[in-house]
Amino acid sequence: MISLIIKKDEEISRKTKEAGKFILATNLVEENKLEASEILITYKNQQSTERGFRFLKDPLFFTDSFFVENQKE
Repeated sequence: MISLIIKKDEEISRKTKEAGKFILATNLVEENKLEASEILITYKNQQSTERGFRFLKDPLFFTDSFFVENQKE
């Protein structure tokens, strides 16, 4: 079997641009409140913070599930 690979630069460029789009939305409606780049940075920082605290939601982390033996009883 013989194959021929043809690189389609225009198609690759178009697909790359399409894949890199998403919607930025905010409830701050005043003009010039935040630039699109600031919204994106804030959004990405929020996700980083939430990942950092994910362990708090882990049922194995809850301190009320730990028991301490009382030596008097």
